[in-house]
Amino acid sequence: MSLWRHRDFLLLWSGETVSHVGTMVSHLALPLLAATALGAGPWEMGLLTAAERAAFLLVGLPAGVLMDRVRRRRVMIAMDVARFALLATVPVAWWCGVLTFTQLVVVALLAGVATVFFDVGYQSVLPSVVGRAALVEGNAKLESSRAGAEAAGPALGGGLAQLVGAAAAVLLDALSYLVSAGCLARMRTVEPRPQRIPGRSLRAEMAEGLRYVLGHPLLRPIAACTGTSNC
Repeated sequence: MSLWRHRDFLLLWSGETVSHVGTMVSHLALPLLAATALGAGPWEMGLLTAAERAAFLLVGLPAGVLMDRVRRRRVMIAMDVARFALLATVPVAWWCGVLTFTQLVVVALLAGVATVFFDVGYQSVLPSVVGRAALVEGNAKLESSRAGAEAAGPALGGGLAQLVGAAAAVLLDALSYLVSAGCLARMRTVEPRPQRIPGRSLRAEMAEGLRYVLGHPLLRPIAACTGTSNC
């Protein structure tokens, strides 16, 4: 069956696309709000950008191990709801006149952590949704939407900030995560219960995964390319 007629994949794809667009909008809207509403300088803008990206370095490895121990879709929904709650505090604080730069940094960092878990989840949940035979097509569609979000998201964020203001753009971004969570919640696919090896620690599984990636002739250059491109 073509994935264009696969109900659960279309819901997963829609949720992932909306989530990525929202993330790209917030990457622009938060710094714009810091500059226009709080008068943030170059050092503060750099700190805010670092907070948005730091989660991938801080929790990337443990997130992968932890997501192998749970049903991913539930975590993805929880991360969408968490990002909505975090980002919604920003426009509320701005409208109440109590927004601070510290709040923006904390929100950016915690939302980044939620994004790491969501991204790991949607990449890992795909096989249980479409099966091995459709993995190539599914990954291609998910990757195309991710690339499209990275290209269009900043422009959309800038347009929204100009049209309705940076604070309202952040609120619209927050609402996009509720849309994503709703799409994921409507999926009917039941994920298999994760098989965990008794006695294996988080550190041991992280080390095993890292050794495997570094020792694989294809995964090693992919990891190096991804890591350097994110610097």
